[in-house]
Amino acid sequence: PNKAAPWVLKTGIYELKSDATNAKASLERALQLDPLHFRAALRLAAYDALAGNYDTAVKRFDNLLKSDANHTPARLAVVDLKRRAGAKPEELANLLEATVRDDPSSAVARVKLIEELMRQDQTAKALDAAQAAVAALPNDPRVYGMLGEAQMRSGNVELAIGSFGKLSNLS
Repeated sequence: PNKAAPWVLKTGIYELKSDATNAKASLERALQLDPLHFRAALRLAAYDALAGNYDTAVKRFDNLLKSDANHTPARLAVVDLKRRAGAKPEELANLLEATVRDDPSSAVARVKLIEELMRQDQTAKALDAAQAAVAALPNDPRVYGMLGEAQMRSGNVELAIGSFGKLSNLS
């Protein structure tokens, strides 16, 4: 086939047979046919990460990000890979802040930023990010959940109860 999708589907068959060599070859072929195919890049990056080749895994997204610098799923995949490779927390937060800035409607990017800031014990920044997320996405239950968590961590139990109440009304 001259399209990427059948090669990606073929990968699943090879994976069912525990044939990683041919699975990776199918994904490579898919990326040759369509260098911007996110699923193929993501699955190949997973193989690279399993082998501990994080730099190679991150590079799988280069073409995609050169073509579309604001491809949020690719940017988030890069952050995840860099975290697993041991990147500095500041670098991860900076990448996530840039992703949110470039795609303010992405609840997933906002949630990951808030989680990262809380992981770094930057409660005040996490609370600010959560408040900004609620302002930008007032009907998204995920951001209300994160706001409640950030409020709890900052000691604002009453506010957290209100946020969790709003969350239950949205869910």
